[in-house]
Amino acid sequence: MTDTAQAGSTPEPVAAMPLPTLRGLLGGLTYQTPVIGTIRIGSVEDRLGIKVPVPDDEFSVHARFRDDAGKWVEHAEHAKLKQKPEHLVNEKLRRIPVRLVYDSPNLNMGEQYAAFTSNGRPACVGNGCTARQITPTGVAEVACPGSDACVFGLADEHRCGTLTRAIFHLEGQAEADGVFIFRTGSYNSVNDMRFRLETLHAGFGKKLAGLPMWLTMRLKSTAQSSGHPFFYVSLEPRFASLKEASAALKERASAEDEAGFNRQAYEAAASLLLANGAIAEHSEDTGEFEELLVGRPGQTSQLPRRGQRQSVVGPDISNLVSTYAGASANEAAAVAHPPRPQAA
Repeated sequence: MTDTAQAGSTPEPVAAMPLPTLRGLLGGLTYQTPVIGTIRIGSVEDRLGIKVPVPDDEFSVHARFRDDAGKWVEHAEHAKLKQKPEHLVNEKLRRIPVRLVYDSPNLNMGEQYAAFTSNGRPACVGNGCTARQITPTGVAEVACPGSDACVFGLADEHRCGTLTRAIFHLEGQAEADGVFIFRTGSYNSVNDMRFRLETLHAGFGKKLAGLPMWLTMRLKSTAQSSGHPFFYVSLEPRFASLKEASAALKERASAEDEAGFNRQAYEAAASLLLANGAIAEHSEDTGEFEELLVGRPGQTSQLPRRGQRQSVVGPDISNLVSTYAGASANEAAAVAHPPRPQAA
């Protein structure tokens, strides 16, 4: 994501594929923690052949496959969550009890600047310093000035933006089953979740795995949203005191040691697997967060469904999408007459 990516010039590839970090891995392939479901607060609707992001005012938990009508199938955990009053606000699912998966904050959550092609394929991923850009000759490492200052990223066919992925275990699920993933493009969500993870990680002696937390929807108004309220997602403690949480984490660590489980080696292997590839998100998974892509301001093209002709968003739709500024399209549940927020 740099000025060198303008038309007529191609970044010099550093390597066609990153070298495998563990024996037996395929170079360039990103290996991720197995995901069994997604957590969202938005969706995409097809209106007259045009895909439009539709924000929501509650969480929804989905499986990773669609029904015959092309809609994501609701995960069995969704109904279980809605049965408990403590998860609901005005009968809306706005709190989800989760547990952190790893001790490392960077394994629990990762944020990056990401650009995608109009058909949903990753084009470039950066961290504000350097980026890996897909070119006809391979993966090139280029300078990354950030999404707001990159000629390549500002192009309508790419429209770079923040993309964050956070993984959790839902309370009560078997850890061996896999994780649920929440993706967002909201700065507010990234700020809250990253702050919680880093400060708790430091305070608890670099232990986080198994820590009980709430994934919570919060209302906020900003100048960018023209004063209109919108929802963003925050990560909040689900324990009575720091002393209680610290004791529980120590007990878990002791139990793992007694069982012969080497968490340090376990997380080191997970880090190497994640770092093996150039791009964290696989192209076949972009349908799971297309509301983030079609909702980006200035994005003029939509992700086509299999077998459908690609449509283009007209200026009127783009303007409509931009009214949800201040949070990503799947988080900005702006309401004409929102209910008065309840006191926490």
